Amino acid sequence: MWNGILHHRVHISLRARATLFVLLVVSLGLAAPASVMINSLRQQIIAEERRAASALARAAAEAVVLPLAVGDHEELQRLAKHFLWDGHTLFVAIYDEFGRLVTHAASDGDAWRRYIDAGGPLADGDWFLGQRAIVFESDADAFGGFGFNEPAAPSERPAVRTIGQVVTAISPDRANRALAQKTAVAAWIVAIGWLGTAPLVWLAVRRWSSRLDRLVGASERISAGDLATEIDDPRPDDIGRLSQALEGMRCALRDREQELRTFNDRLQQEVAEQTRDLNEARRAAEEANRAKSAFLANMSHEIRTPLTAILGYIDLMEDEHRSPDDQREQIETIRRNARHLLAIINDILDISKIEAGELLVERIETNPAAIIGEALSMMRPAAHDRGLDLELEFRTPVPAHISTDPTRLRQIVLNLVSNAVKFTDQGWVRVAVSCDPATRRLCIEVADSGSGMPASTLERLFRPFSQADETMTRRFGGTGLGLAISRQLARALGGDVRVESTLGIGSTFTVEIDTGALDGVAMVTPSEALMPDQGERQQSHGPNADGARVLLVEDGPDNRRLIGYLLTRAGCTVETAENGLLGLEAALEAQASGRPFDVVVLDMQMPVMDGYTAAQSLRSCGYPGWIVALTAHAMSQDCQKCLNAGCDEYLAKPVDRQSLIETIARLRATRRHAA
Repeated sequence: MWNGILHHRVHISLRARATLFVLLVVSLGLAAPASVMINSLRQQIIAEERRAASALARAAAEAVVLPLAVGDHEELQRLAKHFLWDGHTLFVAIYDEFGRLVTHAASDGDAWRRYIDAGGPLADGDWFLGQRAIVFESDADAFGGFGFNEPAAPSERPAVRTIGQVVTAISPDRANRALAQKTAVAAWIVAIGWLGTAPLVWLAVRRWSSRLDRLVGASERISAGDLATEIDDPRPDDIGRLSQALEGMRCALRDREQELRTFNDRLQQEVAEQTRDLNEARRAAEEANRAKSAFLANMSHEIRTPLTAILGYIDLMEDEHRSPDDQREQIETIRRNARHLLAIINDILDISKIEAGELLVERIETNPAAIIGEALSMMRPAAHDRGLDLELEFRTPVPAHISTDPTRLRQIVLNLVSNAVKFTDQGWVRVAVSCDPATRRLCIEVADSGSGMPASTLERLFRPFSQADETMTRRFGGTGLGLAISRQLARALGGDVRVESTLGIGSTFTVEIDTGALDGVAMVTPSEALMPDQGERQQSHGPNADGARVLLVEDGPDNRRLIGYLLTRAGCTVETAENGLLGLEAALEAQASGRPFDVVVLDMQMPVMDGYTAAQSLRSCGYPGWIVALTAHAMSQDCQKCLNAGCDEYLAKPVDRQSLIETIARLRATRRHAA
């Protein structure tokens, strides 16, 4: 039902709604005072009827005093019937002083029975009741004028006594007829007022609703999207202001729609560009994924190849009939392949450091000519085996020393020269060195007479896990990390690596690094630059490890035997422990006995108690001796973690014998364990 009502309401015009509303307000305005007037009339009629009933009861009470006082029932009956004279009195009842009915007269027997059934003289029903006490006054001087008794004293008052009660009931019919007449008159007044007002309301509503109709129609067209509809109502009233506001809104919507169209066009263009970028990124990701897959396959080959040689030649060494020359060749082959395997692992660690943003470089005084000459000396055997000329040219004098990281500089030169030798089948590899003190740039060019590369492949060279193409990987091997590492190292040293190549002619890789301040630094000729330093010319005969007491804490039995053997060969007295807890107890016991160890070599990854906990426990117990961390974790944060745990030095596995012995000899010379 309500849905139907709401549906019909939607289709009522604004003019009809306004008219109905105004007529409703007028009707309420007329009905309210009419209702108040009718209610007031009703109260007046009821009050009048009640007064009439009360007056009738009073008249009857005064008339029946003497008959009731003397017990004249016939007179009482006559008087009761007498007061039924107007036809509206329903009954008259007379009660004695004890509330007992003496007599009554009724024109409506049903009304009298309902009254009796309702509960006696105090009940009320469909009538107007009047109740009056019958009062008898006994006056002592009532018969004084006739000489029957003495006159009463002035102070004496008549005695008043209630000897009964009169109850009268008047029918409500007269009051209802009067009220109906009054209500009909009021209703006619309201109807005449409403009928007289309705045409005026309709005309008034029609005058201003036509403007509203135009405004509503314009609003509907605007809401439907027709923003060309103009709203013109210049009158300065509410509808005029509403029209002006709606016109302003229409203009704003039109401008906003134009802006939205422009924005939508721009957004579609940006979406198209982003889609294109996403497609390019997807292609790049797929290419990177393919490159990594190829890298993993290639890495498996690169690792298995030296491992095959190492394991195979170890098996050959079990042959008892091999000659000393074969033995030396086999040992050298194992050593060469092991170093190649270590170089692969170092490349992976370097690229991991670079991608993690943890690549660290040093800044120390370094002889650049000596570093470059050393790198070329290492590569001459490989160049000779391939029949290539390896040349070094100094185009300008070079500084006697620069501020850089010698290890990383050597790594860059070795990577570039190694690539040039690897990818050149015949001809030459030339390294040219120059320096510009004004810009503090050291420039190293590595050129070759190889096959060269197309321009489309040059930038890909410096991506990790990439070579010029997969045929290069299959033909020459390699991890595809060297050039990426070299460029990042060069940038960390304040420079960069660039490449120029011509297909069929050759390639040139140019390295530039920052030399640091060159004020007061001598610029030397090539012959002077290649002269070894005096400290390098002489073999170092510094402190040795003879007689050093070393505690080796290592859980791996093979490493424990190997490192113990190397230290014993170097003249050290070695004691071993299998885990950090045993090592902690051995070090503290030796310290307490007055024969402390010169150096504690502590593996960091062990069961029961690791090296970090053991070092921290030693330091917390006040142990002052030297502690050298030995671990296969070779990242920069691993070194710092060892130092933070209380270690003094850090050596990475696989252990370098010379570095291990030199570290122990240097620490032993300090005798730090002395209290």
